[in-house]
Amino acid sequence: MRAFKLGFIAMVLAIVALTTGAGGVTRPGAQSLRWDFIDVNLTAKQITPGGADTSKDDATGDTLTLTGSGQFTPSRRVASGGGTFVHKHADGTVFAQGFYYVTKFGSYRIGGGEGPKGFTDRVAGDGQGTPLDGILRMTVQLVPLVDGKPQTPRTAPLTIYCTFEHNHLGLKESDEGFRLTTGALRFKQTQLTPTTVIGATVFHRLR
Repeated sequence: MRAFKLGFIAMVLAIVALTTGAGGVTRPGAQSLRWDFIDVNLTAKQITPGGADTSKDDATGDTLTLTGSGQFTPSRRVASGGGTFVHKHADGTVFAQGFYYVTKFGSYRIGGGEGPKGFTDRVAGDGQGTPLDGILRMTVQLVPLVDGKPQTPRTAPLTIYCTFEHNHLGLKESDEGFRLTTGALRFKQTQLTPTTVIGATVFHRLR
């Protein structure tokens, strides 16, 4: 089991590194941004990378959980990165799991809202990035794994939403998270609750 987990992690990192090198290399003068699914600690008042976001298909009750991060450069129309996915049926049984990687940049609209105050931002590193909100659209490849072996990939549109207060896009707190469509399944972000943050995301303008 440990060997499988280590091999799985290595495979994901290799895919992300490959896509970053091929499509996400920024050139001099291009503004690079970062996208992340994050953890929000309401007690410690801090955000950290490495979060897991869950969205739901209303028709079936199936859920999709994503981890991941990457970079994108709107002026160059390039994006990179990836992470892992777990697709569960409504009864909690795992239908599919594996990794995904970004293949295409779609669009990015900045929200222009006011970021959360009083939180320590540990995502981009101290002084290494300015947090931003907005809507990022990309195309990804979902690669299921069966017994550690990659199966036929599926192309899917992935849209990531980050909402700050007083944004100019009309985004509400309940919009935070991601949407992804694959086949007849349309996964939409779940609701936030006062004590639990599900679907937390953030963008950063890198320095």
